[in-house]
Amino acid sequence: MTTNFKEQRHFRRIPFDSEVTLKSDTQQWPCHLIDISLQGALVEIKGQWDGSSSDQLTLEILQSGNEALIHMDVSIRHKKDNCLGMEVKHIDLESISHLKRLVELNLGSSDAINRELTELGKQMTSV
Repeated sequence: MTTNFKEQRHFRRIPFDSEVTLKSDTQQWPCHLIDISLQGALVEIKGQWDGSSSDQLTLEILQSGNEALIHMDVSIRHKKDNCLGMEVKHIDLESISHLKRLVELNLGSSDAINRELTELGKQMTSV
């Protein structure tokens, strides 16, 4: 029996049209955010990706005025063409609050976001 990859998702991806920055210790890449969830993000790199999937990376979602609104420590899960799929490894409390609000506004239901936060908590305690 085959299982569709989308059916395995515990977190809904929210389409999000925003400019973001992906940073390593020595480089940074301007990107376009395609979608985001409580556990990951999909971005399109503007230009050439010359990083490594083993790099420690930070994804910054900027608000107006170029101030970072959300900081996530991420790892690369997959790459296809100029798109990188990333998994969140760490996110600070202020950033998760902003991300929670963003997802909540897009899901249109605080019940839906609470279910996803419960699932995230289960995954973090089982690791």
